[in-house]
Amino acid sequence: AVSYGYQQINLNIGCPSEKVAGESGFGAALYLNPPLVAELALSVYEATHKPTTIKCRIGVNDHESYEELYNFIRLVSEVGKVEHFIVHARIAILDPEFTPKNNRNIPPLKYDVVYRLMQDFPHLKFTLNGGVPNMKTVQELLKEHPQLEGVMVGRAIMSNPFGWSRADSLLYKTKDPGLSRVDVLTKYAKHCAKQEKKHDMHFSRTLIKPIYHLFHSRPPDIPFRKSLDHSMKTEHTAYDAIMFAIEKH
Repeated sequence: AVSYGYQQINLNIGCPSEKVAGESGFGAALYLNPPLVAELALSVYEATHKPTTIKCRIGVNDHESYEELYNFIRLVSEVGKVEHFIVHARIAILDPEFTPKNNRNIPPLKYDVVYRLMQDFPHLKFTLNGGVPNMKTVQELLKEHPQLEGVMVGRAIMSNPFGWSRADSLLYKTKDPGLSRVDVLTKYAKHCAKQEKKHDMHFSRTLIKPIYHLFHSRPPDIPFRKSLDHSMKTEHTAYDAIMFAIEKH
C-alpha cells in the first residue's frame, strides 16, 4: 500500500458477512477480540509508518453495551496507536441466516452512540457511517455535530453518484469540477483502458460498477445500464463498453 502512495491504512472490523466474519473469523468478528485488533493496528503502523484507522460497528450480537464499545475504543487507541475511528452506527448480527443486506438495514441506527464516543474521547477523531441518504443529510450532520471528523457514505453514492457532484463546493467551499455526465464517462473510460492494459486483463464488471448508475432517475438511465450489461456479458473491455454506451445513447 505504501508503494502505491496511500496516506492511510484502514482495518475493517465491521464486515458481517458469513464468509468473512463467520468462516474466516475476521471482519466484525474481530470486534470481540480488542487486544488482537490493537496488536494488528500497531503492527500495520510500525510496518508502514502511516496513520492506521479502524472501521467498526457499535457492537456485535449480544455484545452491544456501551461499556464494551468504550473499552474497545480505549484499548485500540491506546495500544494500537489508532486516532481515527469510522463507526457504522449499528450493531452487527453474526448469524449464517442473517445476510449482509439484513445487516445493512435491520439493526437500528444509533447515531447517539457515536456522539457519546466523541464526548468521551475528545482527543480522537470519529467519522459517522450508516444510512446517510443524501448530501443534505451530510451537511446537516456536520453542522449539528462539528466535532465529527466526517461522514462516510457508501450505498447512496453508488446508487446515484452524480447526485454528489457538488460535494466540493457544498462541503469544502472549493470549485466543483463542472463536468457533465458524458465528460465523466469519457475520462473514466480512459482510466479503465489504462488499468486493463497495466494489468493485462479484462475486469469490466468491477470497473463499470462505479458508473453503472450515473444517469440515476433520468434519461437514458435504463437503456444505458442495459447497454453496459450487454457489453459485460460479451466480455468487452470496460473502455469499449463505456464508449459504446456513450455513442449509442
